[in-house]
Amino acid sequence: MSVIIPEGWSLTTVGRVCDTVYRYPTFYGMETYSNGIPVLRGEHLLNNGKISQNWNDYTYVLEELNNQYPKTKLELGDVVMAVRGTVGKFSKVDKLHVNAQISPNLIRLAPNKDIVDSDFFFQSLFSVKDSLLQVSVSATGVPALNSSDINASLITLPPLPEQKKIASVLTSVDEVIE
Repeated sequence: MSVIIPEGWSLTTVGRVCDTVYRYPTFYGMETYSNGIPVLRGEHLLNNGKISQNWNDYTYVLEELNNQYPKTKLELGDVVMAVRGTVGKFSKVDKLHVNAQISPNLIRLAPNKDIVDSDFFFQSLFSVKDSLLQVSVSATGVPALNSSDINASLITLPPLPEQKKIASVLTSVDEVIE
């Protein structure tokens, strides 16, 4: 089946538009605390694409540990996706969650802002998620997604100014719905 792409748009992969696609190497044996740097888990990813602000439901790590894992530190505009358990659930990182850590059941997708608008990237992941869930989720045991499958997922990419316009409209619609 061939895909018709509007003139000026391109077909690319998630991996090509992200600076970072990274999953925590391990989390076992790390000490957690009642305050410090929050650690996001799958249950913190809400159905509306936001991240929970119920800080009592988080565990925390110390700043020293957070600094040991710079690739799992969240930045504004990143997308966090559940890759084990509640696979495919994803949320966009807001100002309140900048510098937070992710648990091993999540993956950090950091879009390259010179290539893709972070809001457009977030909206594009809805179609990526559907195809990933159909093809990549393990049928036995705990459902899981691989970073290589996410990296290879296809997205259509208009020029950056057009991405911003599309993302603005979609974000406005989401806000009205919410």
